[in-house]
Amino acid sequence: MLFPGIASADSVTVGDLTLTLASTNTTVVEGNPLTLDFTVADSNASLGYQFAIGFGISFVSGDMSDGPIPPDAQPSLGTCTNFLVPGGGSCMFSFSFGTGSDGGETDADGGIWAVSVKIVAPIIGTVALPPFDIVVTDAPVTTPEPSSALLLGGSLLGLGIFRADWQF
Repeated sequence: MLFPGIASADSVTVGDLTLTLASTNTTVVEGNPLTLDFTVADSNASLGYQFAIGFGISFVSGDMSDGPIPPDAQPSLGTCTNFLVPGGGSCMFSFSFGTGSDGGETDADGGIWAVSVKIVAPIIGTVALPPFDIVVTDAPVTTPEPSSALLLGGSLLGLGIFRADWQF
């Protein structure tokens, strides 16, 4: 195992602290925001822990122009006031991304980005989630439905015939 402690795909426990990715959606269409929510839980009712948050993001594959605009250095602390999880309790924090819009693309591809998040607490040490992917996809390309195209084509054909008749 790469990380100490008990790990699942979205949660890691080291000592008394558990770090969990609370968001279920890690895919976003470019031009829209994405917020990743995390929970820190303390299983020891008699101790609370002060902690620091580490965050990293890197390009994995796909279209590099389809990507997040990295968040500020500081996360939104949510209920983790002063970077503190209360004894026997939990708190939430989040990172928000914007995504650029390189509009006009018709290739319908996307970019995959690896995200790593960790907290560091005295005595406990580092609690790090295994890296996970976020996907930023192109906005869907709108194409007219066949009946609209047929109606427009028929109208243009009719105007062409009418004009040809009128010139004779």
